[in-house]
Amino acid sequence: MKQSEQITDSKQVLSFVPKRIDSSINNQTMGNDIHGYSWLHPSSSLMVDTISTARDIEDPNIKDEALKLLHNIQNTLKFLDFHSCDLNLIPPMHAHNNEDGTFITELVSKNYRIGFNIEKENIESSWYLVTKGNLGEIDASGYLAPNINQNKLILWLLLFPLMEY
Repeated sequence: MKQSEQITDSKQVLSFVPKRIDSSINNQTMGNDIHGYSWLHPSSSLMVDTISTARDIEDPNIKDEALKLLHNIQNTLKFLDFHSCDLNLIPPMHAHNNEDGTFITELVSKNYRIGFNIEKENIESSWYLVTKGNLGEIDASGYLAPNINQNKLILWLLLFPLMEY
């Protein structure tokens, strides 16, 4: 068996392309430093507008929660990229700072809408997913409660754009 192959329990051989992490790229870090907010490489356009919109939030609590959420989304995108997922299938995120101080960020295509709302009252912050077409008719939502594993939730949500094709 080659180094770039993996045998599953069903004895099928799955090949994969190992990917090296380039530590010389600016703004790329490894680890769980959520307060460092290491963003995707500057050439990535997936989150640029979203990050700058979050940085403009006046309320420090909403700003901190929005940046934590975006950091978790970023880490999930890095994970998917590391595992050779085509991030070009994921549309750029868009964000809005509403007049009431809340923050909304979304991924939108013709077959799905994925979004997150950061509210003044943290217990009211939420996520949503609406799909149609070949992804089926799904309408799901929930709260971003402190006991929710955001990384698992974000991974589950970001798999929908990858399944669209």
